[in-house]
Amino acid sequence: MTCTEDEKVLFATHMLKEDANVWWNSTRAYLETKHTQVDWEVFKVAFFDKYFPKSFRDQMERKFLNLQQSQSTVDAYQQRYEELFFFAPASMQEEETKTHRFTMGLRRGIREHILGLDKKIYNEAIQVARVIESSQRDNFFAQNRGVKRPTIESSGGGNNRPFRPYRAQTTTVPIRNNMAPPVPQFAGCNPNIKCFNCQQVGHIVRTCTLPRKQPPQQGKVFTVTTEEAAASPDVVTGIINVAGIRVRVLFDSGATHSFVSISFGKRMELPIKHLNPSLIVHSPLGVEVALTEYYGPCTICIEGRDLEVSLVLLEMADFDVILGIDWLGHHSSILICGERKLVLTDKKGKEYSFTGTKLPRKRKLIFFTLKAKRCLEKGGVGYLVSVSTSWRSHKRWKI
Repeated sequence: MTCTEDEKVLFATHMLKEDANVWWNSTRAYLETKHTQVDWEVFKVAFFDKYFPKSFRDQMERKFLNLQQSQSTVDAYQQRYEELFFFAPASMQEEETKTHRFTMGLRRGIREHILGLDKKIYNEAIQVARVIESSQRDNFFAQNRGVKRPTIESSGGGNNRPFRPYRAQTTTVPIRNNMAPPVPQFAGCNPNIKCFNCQQVGHIVRTCTLPRKQPPQQGKVFTVTTEEAAASPDVVTGIINVAGIRVRVLFDSGATHSFVSISFGKRMELPIKHLNPSLIVHSPLGVEVALTEYYGPCTICIEGRDLEVSLVLLEMADFDVILGIDWLGHHSSILICGERKLVLTDKKGKEYSFTGTKLPRKRKLIFFTLKAKRCLEKGGVGYLVSVSTSWRSHKRWKI
């Protein structure tokens, strides 16, 4: 998705929540007085100064420069390396330098093999390191398959001994050929420590070799009724065909995902799929809702063109479908809200447009309530006032 500098700021600040959202609302006014335009570079400097101060960046840079594989697997070392690479000095941004630093942090038995191959491409170095590690592991298990009792081995030894991977002192036990190796327990770890990923003891999540559990996705949807749509400046509504049925659709750049109402979902007669992980959605009134089911892919027809979308089930009344930024961005869409128009781009780069319908203006109380809520979120001051009167005169005054 191609974004302008202003759109980058808009999309980034839209994803801020809680303390970060409060910080941005208070900081934006100051930045607007100091700069002619709060563009992406201005936002990044302010954001990093707040959440990644120089002292922290220097600390993380030292961690990156001192990072070693030690007793972790190649995959665990690679993951930590790439997490810290964000803080790497500018001199290490080149592919060859990045690869060399990764190689020098590997265990000696793996590092020496890769240095001998003179690998300068980062992904190639990773693949070779994995192959060497796997080969060393297989050799180690093959050599110890016939051991009748546990033995203690150290990492030392002369040049005449068979090559083995570097390991801290640990106890080895015989393993049958048809068994997968157990989750490793590393020296120096508390034997009672528990991994948050696999719930097994003897190691921590950073060194866990099992697949990582994914946290729930985060999403936002601020417009689920016609009143909320009327209060929002960045939406377009209209009637289109979804799964062969004409329905009322909301195109909303403020929604992170695309949604379908439960009532219309039943009419589509498509199989329900389950989200893994689940999607936590923030509603207009600040309520969090956990969504676990979706339909997809569903076919929608706009201006004679069939397009696909995955729709998450969400309880809503006034709209059948909400198409969010995930779908809009995929089709390089532009919302022209003043003209109630949606401009899309097909696979050949040709633009075509869809003109929406006008929203009904009703339930003014809800309209102004939502408008007031958004003002408060931007740092405005609100007063809650209760007014009552006993004046019941029906006289008409002439002026």
